[in-house]
Amino acid sequence: MTLFDRVFSGNDAVFGLTEGAIDGAIAQYGEDKAVSFPNTAYSLPCYYAVTGTKVTTLKELKEALGVVKTLMTREKRLNDAFMSGVATALCAEFIEVLKYIDGATPYEEPCYGHLADAVIRELGVPLVTGDIPGVAVILGSAPTVEEGVALVKSYQAQGILVTLVGGIIDQVAEAGMKTGANVRVIPLGKDVTAVIHVVSVALRAALIFGNVTPGDAGTLMKYTMDRVPAFVNAFKPLDDVIVACGAGAIALGFPVITNETENIFRVPKSLIVQEDVSKFNATSLEARDIKIKITNIDIPVAFASAFEGEIIRRKDMQVEFDGSRVDCAELVQTCDASEVEDHKITVVGPEVDDMELGSKNSIAYVVKVAGKNMQPDFEPVIERKFHNYINCIEGVYHTGQRDMQRIRISIDAFNAGFKIKHIGEVLYASVKNEFDAVVDKCEVVIYTDPAECTRVRHEVAIPIFDKRDEMKKDLDRVDAREAVFAENVKAKFGNQKLMYLRVTDNDIRYYAYGHFGYLYDTYHFNRAETFNPDDMFQVIDPDKLKDINPDLLIVQADSQELLDNKLKNNPVWSSLKAVQNNKVIYADYSTYMLGFGIVSQEAIMKQISDEWGLN
Repeated sequence: MTLFDRVFSGNDAVFGLTEGAIDGAIAQYGEDKAVSFPNTAYSLPCYYAVTGTKVTTLKELKEALGVVKTLMTREKRLNDAFMSGVATALCAEFIEVLKYIDGATPYEEPCYGHLADAVIRELGVPLVTGDIPGVAVILGSAPTVEEGVALVKSYQAQGILVTLVGGIIDQVAEAGMKTGANVRVIPLGKDVTAVIHVVSVALRAALIFGNVTPGDAGTLMKYTMDRVPAFVNAFKPLDDVIVACGAGAIALGFPVITNETENIFRVPKSLIVQEDVSKFNATSLEARDIKIKITNIDIPVAFASAFEGEIIRRKDMQVEFDGSRVDCAELVQTCDASEVEDHKITVVGPEVDDMELGSKNSIAYVVKVAGKNMQPDFEPVIERKFHNYINCIEGVYHTGQRDMQRIRISIDAFNAGFKIKHIGEVLYASVKNEFDAVVDKCEVVIYTDPAECTRVRHEVAIPIFDKRDEMKKDLDRVDAREAVFAENVKAKFGNQKLMYLRVTDNDIRYYAYGHFGYLYDTYHFNRAETFNPDDMFQVIDPDKLKDINPDLLIVQADSQELLDNKLKNNPVWSSLKAVQNNKVIYADYSTYMLGFGIVSQEAIMKQISDEWGLN
C-alpha cells in the first residue's frame, strides 16, 4: 500500500463510522436535536473554522457530513491526501460532539475531552508571547512506561504544552505523574478521535488571536502553520486511521514524528521516522523550528513555566514557610560591587531535611545585587519576580510577597533531593538571566534560623518596605497634582505650541524629546514643529525659530551673557509671539536639566502656574 492508500483507507473508515453514528443519533433523538460542545461560542469549532458554518442540530450535522465528503477526493496527489486528512479530523469532531448530547459529560478525570473557550484564551496569551514555546500531541503507547514519562517530562521541563491521547495517558498515570492544565500536561481521551480537541485549540486560537475569518481555510492553515508551533509524536503501531489523522495534522503545518517503520512513507519535514524514542524531543523541536531558551540551574528537579500553576496540597508537602504565622521576608538589596560575591549561596540555619515533616518554618532570603546600572528603584521590580521564579520549580509552591510570602516544598521534590539552597540557585540564575542589563553580580543569603528571620524581617526588611510605601504615597500625590496641572494646561492653552530652548556656548538647542518629553507627554503642552524627530534635541538658528514662532517659550541659558548675545539681542527675538505676549519662562538649570525627582517636578509646575496664571 502507498501512503495515499493508507490515508484514503483511514479516511473512509472514519467517515463510515461517523455516518453510522449520526444516523443512529437521529434515529434516537430526531434530527432537530441540538448538538454543540459545551462552553464555546463556536458550536463545532473545527468545522466552523474551516467552513464558516455553525452546526447546531443533528440535521445540520448530517448536512455538514455531506460537505466533508466533498473534501474526500481520491487522486493520488499530496493535496488530496491532506484534504482527506482534514476530512478525517472533521469526522472525529462529529463523533466527539455526539458524546455531549443532552449535556452529557463523557470524560472523567484525568481526561479533559473538549477544552472550553476560557482555557483557549488562558493558553493563547503565553502561546502568542512565546512563554509556551510549543504544543506536543503525544498519541498511543510508548514502548515502555519509563520512555513515555521521560518524553512527557522532557517537554514539560521546556515549558511546552503537552496533550495526551490513547495509551500514554495510562502510562503517565501508572508512573504517578501529575497531569492537568495547571502543569501543562493535558490528557484528552483514550480514543484516537479525542485528538480533535487539541486541533480545536489550534483553530480557535487562529479565530480568537489571529482574527482569521471563519471559512477562510487558506488563511486558517497558514496561521496554524506559522503561528501555532504544534507537532505530533505517534508511537507505533500506526493503523490507517492514525495515518489519516496524521495527514490532517500535516495539512495544518504540524509535523508527525513516529517510531513506526513498517509500511510507512517518509515525507521530509512532515512525516519523520525516528526509531529512537529518546530522540523524539530533539527531532520534534528541529522539525518545528522551536528554539528553547536554556537556563542551566543546578537543582535536582525540573524548572519550567509549566509548573507555575502547580499547587502543593497540605498532604503532599514536606515543609512550609508561612509569613502569616512566623517571621518571613524576601528582599533585594543594592550593594557596592565589593560587597557582593557573585554566585555565592549561603543558608543560615537548618536545611529542609532538619525540619519536621509537615511543619511551618521561618524563611528570609536577601538577594544582594550590584551593577553599574543598578538603582534602588529596581529592587521591588526584581522582588515581584520571585513569585514567578520559585513557582517554576517542580514541586515548589509560592504565593504572596514581601514579608507575607508562603512557600511549600512537596514530598516528591524533597525525595528528589531539593534543598533550601536550591531556592538560592533559582533566584541567582533567574535574576542574572532576566536583569543582566543592570545586575553584574548577585549573591543570595537564605535565613532559616528563626531568630535571624525575626531580625531580618523587623530590623531590615520592614523599615525598607515602609520607606518605599512613603515614597509611593509621595509619588501618588505628585501624580494627582500632575493630572490636575495637565488638565489646566489643556484648558488654558488649547492648541498653543510650546518650545523648550537651551542656549549654550556653541548653539541654541530645541529640546522636543528625551528628558523634556514630559512637558508634552505628561503635562499636555502641544509640541511645536520639529524637524528631526529622531533626535532628543535639535540645533536651531534664529531664522528657523522665527519660522516656527511658538506661542510659549521656556528658555534655559548657561549664563545671562549667552542669553543676551545669542538670543535676546537678535531682532528675531522681539518678533516672536511668545515674547510679545509675555509667555516666556526663564528656567533654572538645576531644576529643569538635572531634576528628575518629586521636588523638581513640583517646582516646575509651581513656576509655570505662577508665571502663566494656571492657579
